[in-house]
Amino acid sequence: MNLDHLIKSLESAENDNKKFALLLILSELFKSNKLDDSFKTDENLNTRLFEGIDPHFLARLITTKQQVDDSPIHYKQVGLSILTQFLDFPELITNPVLLTKINSIFEIIKSDIQNCELLKLDAYKYVYRLSEICPEFLYQNGLIAIIFNDILLNEKIQSQQLRIMYDFDLEGEKNFEIVACKILSNMIKDMQDKENKEDYPLDETNRKVQKEFKNFINMAVSNQTEFKFKLLNYINFFLSNDSIKNYILINSDINDLFVDQVLVILNDLFKSKVKNIIQEQGFLLLNNYVLVYDFEPLYMKDRNFFYLLIHLLCIQISLNLQKCYETNELNIDQVLTNKMSVYYSLLEQVIKILSTASPFDTDDSDEDVSEHGHKETEPELEKVIKIIVEALETISLFIKDTLANDFSQMNDHCLLLLASSTRVLLCWMTHESLLEDEIMELIPKMIEFSEFLACKSFELDISNFITAGLNRLLSDKNNILEFKSSNPKNKNDLVKLESESMETKEQIELIQSMIDHCSLKK
Repeated sequence: MNLDHLIKSLESAENDNKKFALLLILSELFKSNKLDDSFKTDENLNTRLFEGIDPHFLARLITTKQQVDDSPIHYKQVGLSILTQFLDFPELITNPVLLTKINSIFEIIKSDIQNCELLKLDAYKYVYRLSEICPEFLYQNGLIAIIFNDILLNEKIQSQQLRIMYDFDLEGEKNFEIVACKILSNMIKDMQDKENKEDYPLDETNRKVQKEFKNFINMAVSNQTEFKFKLLNYINFFLSNDSIKNYILINSDINDLFVDQVLVILNDLFKSKVKNIIQEQGFLLLNNYVLVYDFEPLYMKDRNFFYLLIHLLCIQISLNLQKCYETNELNIDQVLTNKMSVYYSLLEQVIKILSTASPFDTDDSDEDVSEHGHKETEPELEKVIKIIVEALETISLFIKDTLANDFSQMNDHCLLLLASSTRVLLCWMTHESLLEDEIMELIPKMIEFSEFLACKSFELDISNFITAGLNRLLSDKNNILEFKSSNPKNKNDLVKLESESMETKEQIELIQSMIDHCSLKK
């Protein structure tokens, strides 16, 4: 049966039973991909088909209580699977007859009925598309409260598997909780857009949404079961999603709650004996938190906890790099690169803030100043810096060993780990002089590696970091040369001065040539 004949049959169907039989045939046509590709973009043909089916009939299928094999799911499944074929045509799927049945769709997405995954999949597809074209309709009909209370906070419908989600864009369409988060993001974005219009008040809606966020974060703090792990995935989504993150930041009550309560969660995670996967989730949460709020709230509230986190971070970096030596170091898996990307992101932030004395203090007391007028370094800080240097030495050794291999034999994850390792080491070099000689020995191979990455159009460019580190070193060497030349004590031993100055000048020339080489390759 061709499509034109099927449309005519639908239009002339005498009753619902015959029309339903024709929909089963249509459903098989969709599944088999036997329809011409032009059908997908032909608005007139799709409109004819939609009207031939009749939105009233689709609405009856979706809301029916009539049962097949003791369940109404079969009718609902057919109705929704047909409806999702029209998602590219907003005017069809927002037909008022269908929108009046939205509560029946909501019941499907929040249900914990077993063996109805395909039904829920189509329901989520439909609601997600509505969140793109008419999000206000959804949040005015209570979907935000449903997502929080009946989906994200509902332990019954959650999968049992503990799994960390590093990239929410890569999550499949059957991860319904994350699809719900994306629907929430679309609705929040629409609310923010409308709030920017002074003649579009959403005060009452905002109060309800803020209440849901507060309830959610408080639940995440108080829950002490493995369900807490799932809630952390959603907090990571909130802190990494632009729309939701901006909504949190501009609503001071929610923002203050997130600032304080996420720290409570982190304290709970890192000061307790938890599974490795949960601690790994904690580092991901910490990284997302720091990317939004920096380390300042944590540092100012509990400096000892700040130092503990750095200690644990450096341990994880060393342990995970050690795994590279235990396996084939040229074929690294994505699990390791995911973890190390988080650890390195945190370490870069730590390096930047510890490169200045008392990074966040604004009211240093006289008691902290020695008799020579210099600020005393905290003993705990000295220990932390030693731990960081030890971790950097491990990173340096990994880079040295890996750079000695053939780059073309490395898989993409190995290249990414080597590039990010190089970047964090150069970040340290940009701010500090410790390990300077060790890093300088690696620079020529780093430049070669950078050129290899550029030829592959690799996602991570390290040439800028090489140049920044070399420029810092060049500045230091120029300052040393200037100091030696202007120091009156050196004028008494011109031979020694000339010898040392010549050595420094040679170092400056070498560094400058490397910088010039990097610049020419860009």
